[in-house]
Formats: sequence, C-alpha cells, structure tokens
Amino acid sequence: MPGTPRASGSLQAVVLNGDESLADAAERELAEETGLTGMTMVGPFHRREFDFLNHGEPVHQIEHYFAARAATPSDLNRDGWTELERAVVTEWRWWPVAGLRHGGMSFP
Repeated sequence: MPGTPRASGSLQAVVLNGDESLADAAERELAEETGLTGMTMVGPFHRREFDFLNHGEPVHQIEHYFAARAATPSDLNRDGWTELERAVVTEWRWWPVAGLRHGGMSFP
C-alpha cells in the first residue's frame, strides 16, 4: 500500500578474508558492526543464492545465515557504523528464540 511505513530487517554482508571460515567471518563482522565479542555463532542455518542487478551490473550473491547466541543481552555500539548506517538504522533489538519462532519474524 503506497505511503504505508514498513519495517525491514537487515543482516550484515560478510566477505571472507583469506582462508577464514564462514563462522569466523560472521563473528568478525558482528564484532566490527556491533562491538560485541565472545558470541557463540550457530549455523549456518540457511543458505540463499540469487542473481540481481546492482546499479545495472549483474551480481550473483550467495548468503549464509548464522545466529549469534549471547549468555545475556548486551548493549550494541555504533562506533564502527558508516554515516549511511547511522542515518537508516532506526532501531535494533535482541530477539529471544521464542520470539523468532512465534513473533512474526522470518528469514528468506
């Protein structure tokens, strides 16, 4: 419906460095983007592969999804964010497992 605000979720893009594993890359990127370290990475629990145009250039993308488990919720910090990220991210939250299963949150 035009003009209707909608929420969207976003997961961080990760590029592998050298012989880094997918889980190590996800943990590194999580620390860079949130300041959180010592998380237990679970997964990948989902893989998605697709083609799209990025500014007119064809791109083939493969995504692997992980969950990060924390013993207790921690405050995120935005020190590593770009100006664009600071402008467009309006909210973040911790999702308990039950909330992910029953709270209307879904992944591709």
